[in-house]
Amino acid sequence: MRAEIEADSPFRVRFFLPPIVKMTQDEFFDLCQLNDGIWFERTAEGDLIVSSPRGGLTGMQYASISAQLHGWGKRTGVGRVIGSSTGFGLPNGANRSPVASWISPKQMAKITPAKMNGFVPVCPYFLIEVLSPTDRLCFTQAKMHEYIVNGCKLGW
Repeated sequence: MRAEIEADSPFRVRFFLPPIVKMTQDEFFDLCQLNDGIWFERTAEGDLIVSSPRGGLTGMQYASISAQLHGWGKRTGVGRVIGSSTGFGLPNGANRSPVASWISPKQMAKITPAKMNGFVPVCPYFLIEVLSPTDRLCFTQAKMHEYIVNGCKLGW
């Protein structure tokens, strides 16, 4: 196993695991539940990205964005709004967690209630990411590209 701290971001570490450790979606979900308070994402290649908790100002931004999207979702009554603590299992095998997202009624119809207890097995139709002080623009742009390639129709 190899690990590296991402350049210019002492708050994010990437662990290169394959082929040493391969986890199913359920196993990765269990790992995240056992380590509550640590923010994990997983690349399509199976590498873990581990970040420290966000600061207060970033947390307030996340809450504001989620609240505004939730208000819009309530007014329209269409689809479902999901907040930043939710993981999505993307079609390419990655696990990502945008700041806020919206799933269309068509997507919701394909997800069983049991599947909603784990990582949501779709790429959100619409999502929002925030470039926090510890993030690099190129990293966030790469994530946004990954979302679009995996079916996201609109990303901010």
